[in-house]
Amino acid sequence: MSMANLGMFVVSTIVTAIALMIVSFLFPSIKISGVVPAIILAIVLNLLNVYLFPIIMSWIPAISSPILQALVRLLINAIILCIAIAVTGSGSINGIGTAMIISVIITILQSLLMTLPIFK
Repeated sequence: MSMANLGMFVVSTIVTAIALMIVSFLFPSIKISGVVPAIILAIVLNLLNVYLFPIIMSWIPAISSPILQALVRLLINAIILCIAIAVTGSGSINGIGTAMIISVIITILQSLLMTLPIFK
């Protein structure tokens, strides 16, 4: 991993941990045990998204409908979130439906946080 990639991974991990803490604070259906568990969860989540997501996507046949593609990606993100929470023991989430909603919110928060000057 090059220094640029490592730097981006660190920034992404920080942003993801912040997003997880915000979501945990706002929604009772996901609980994160604290700041350190949120950082550990963010690291595992980012690693799973880098390595596991492409593998899972390669198993899925080409989908021509953009809406169906988005739904499949959302489901995969929710499953990866559930796996990361289960592996780290950093918190809890109430089901795959909740994980799908939380995944969308985390993605939106990550996008908003990445626009802040501190992360550029």
